[in-house]
Amino acid sequence: MTDEDALTGNVTPATARARGRRTARKGTTRAPTLASIVQERIQKAIVSGVFTPGMWLEEESLGQMFSVSRTPVREALRRLAAQGTVEIRPRQGVIVTKMNDARVLQTLEVIAELEAATARLAAERMSDAERDNLHTINEELSDIIRKGSRAGFDRHNERLHAAIRQGAHNEIMADSVAQMRQRVLPYTRVERMESVEQMTVSHGQHQTIVFAILEGHGELAYQTMRVHVMQTGQLAEDGD
Repeated sequence: MTDEDALTGNVTPATARARGRRTARKGTTRAPTLASIVQERIQKAIVSGVFTPGMWLEEESLGQMFSVSRTPVREALRRLAAQGTVEIRPRQGVIVTKMNDARVLQTLEVIAELEAATARLAAERMSDAERDNLHTINEELSDIIRKGSRAGFDRHNERLHAAIRQGAHNEIMADSVAQMRQRVLPYTRVERMESVEQMTVSHGQHQTIVFAILEGHGELAYQTMRVHVMQTGQLAEDGD
């Protein structure tokens, strides 16, 4: 199944209810709405390059793509505009936000500082169970690199960073990082390393970050994560 196939699957009330039941089984009771599902799929389309920066998005076309009315599409676009992913231009329409090189660099700098701060907090606050989970993800990522699986690297790289953000126990910081990462991904492809060499360089920094967190060395975790985010963004740009 291609990215486009996955993105154009029908979003029906039954889909939302099914996701709600799965969410409830995981321990939460808030079911996703049609608007939130459409928002997620539009976001994925932007990150994967199906919708490119500067591309106009039409409510009617999106509604047909996702098999929903214009109401959830309009709400999804409003939410994406609030986080800066798209721009709503009066009497013109909605366009995928286009960032210049300076803006991309500035965003990466903010992400680097926030991710570094989450790494430092994780070194101080992670529970034993969270540390065990981080260690496991890191070991699995090492195996994936030995196999040369880029898709596996993408998934586990995000799992590792998400585990660190979760271990910081600061929801505001974690949410801010996640939103900004989504905004800058179409330009840097941070999660889309093209070669085993690039993945190896990135994971070498992961190893130091994980060691620092597990051993409680907050400052080392901070400094290494900051360098890692900036260098990984540059590596990904060079690989495009």
